[in-house]
Amino acid sequence: MRTIPGEAASLLSNFGWLSHIPEDYRDDLLDVCRCYDLRPGQAITHGGDETGGLFGIVSGFAGVYSAIGSSEGPLIHIAGTGFWFGLFPVTIGRARILSVSTRTPCVVARIPKVALQTCWSGSQRRGVG
Repeated sequence: MRTIPGEAASLLSNFGWLSHIPEDYRDDLLDVCRCYDLRPGQAITHGGDETGGLFGIVSGFAGVYSAIGSSEGPLIHIAGTGFWFGLFPVTIGRARILSVSTRTPCVVARIPKVALQTCWSGSQRRGVG
């Protein structure tokens, strides 16, 4: 894993939910973001996992599968740049309901749960959230 490069930060800042939040909070999140490269067919998350953290697709495409009732559910979405996922276990504290795996080479951004909670607390103190 590596710190998010400027190009990736720019992409994520202009697409998806991250483009709609206040700039200072977005910058805090991007500061704690880490990126990694994955080959086609590699898992990003597994349904049923209880680990926290948000994931965003910087480049490439990933398959999103329902994991309700089975860890190998049907394909429900093909995600590309700016698609974020993983909020369910962070906000509710329950296991993941989606499995996500790469369909092409991907660069994936990850914001660990603890870092996300720290940023959220800081934004609330500043009156952002």
